[in-house]
Parts: sequence; C-alpha cells; structure tokens
Amino acid sequence: MSESSTYSNCSPRYCECGSEIKRRTSWTDLNPGRRFEACCNNRKNKRGLHFFAWVENETCPRGKEILPGLLRRLRGMEDELRATTENFILMEEEKNKLEQKLREEEEEIKILKKQNLGMGQQVVVLEGEILSYRQRQRWFWVVVLLCFMIVIFFINMDDLVV
Repeated sequence: MSESSTYSNCSPRYCECGSEIKRRTSWTDLNPGRRFEACCNNRKNKRGLHFFAWVENETCPRGKEILPGLLRRLRGMEDELRATTENFILMEEEKNKLEQKLREEEEEIKILKKQNLGMGQQVVVLEGEILSYRQRQRWFWVVVLLCFMIVIFFINMDDLVV
C-alpha cells in the first residue's frame, strides 16, 4: 500500500501503543485515493491491535475502475523518469570524464607545440649551418679548382720553358 501523510487537526492524537495517529491516503487498487487515519505501527502489526479508521467512504465503482489504470500509468511514467534520470546522470558523468580527458589532451598539445617550437628553432639553426657548410664546400671546390689550374699552368709553363 502506497501512502502519503498529512495532518487533519492541529493537535496530534495518539494510539494506545503511544505512537502518533496520522492521516494518510491509500493508493491501492481496492481503495485508490481513499483517506484513512492510522498509527505508524499499524503497518507493521496487521492484527488490529493498533488504531486504524477510514476517514472517507469507499471509492465509487467507476473510481475503482479508472484510478488503478491511471495509477499504473503514473507509476510507469515515474519509472521511466527514474530510468531517464539515471541515464542522464550516467551520461553527465561520462561527459565530465570526456571533458577532463579533453583538457588533458589540450595540455598535451600545448606541451607538444612548445616542444615543436623548440625543434623548429633547432631546424632553423641546422638549416643555417647546412647553408654555411654548403658555402664553405663551394669555396673549397673553388680553391681546389684554382689550385688545379695553377698546377696545370705551372706544368704548361715548364713545357714552354724547356
């Protein structure tokens, strides 16, 4: 039996067992929407030893016919809402994990860009060194060619002198 609790009077009443008597609403298929007053211990001990009294007359036959179906639909919708809420919470947790991973990846990208920038500077330095080396290599070959031409010139000079 599903129930909700409300007070009917300002001054509380008590059962013989000492527990407070509360007004509730029955949502069972037999008594949908019917209000009653009962001791809190009445649920635990169903032998009639605790206070129980209906506040309203029995629900009409049409109400008994319609209300259970409506209540089942309502419970189904509540179950669906609960499942949707649980899915939403799981998706929110997954979203948070993915956002954290994205932040970590972005930090890694920043680090790699800094490293790449450093490597880019090293590449520029190395390219400058390669150009310098190529220029020295050209000058070396120019000097070798000049030396060769000088040697040939002197060899030809010896031929002319003899």
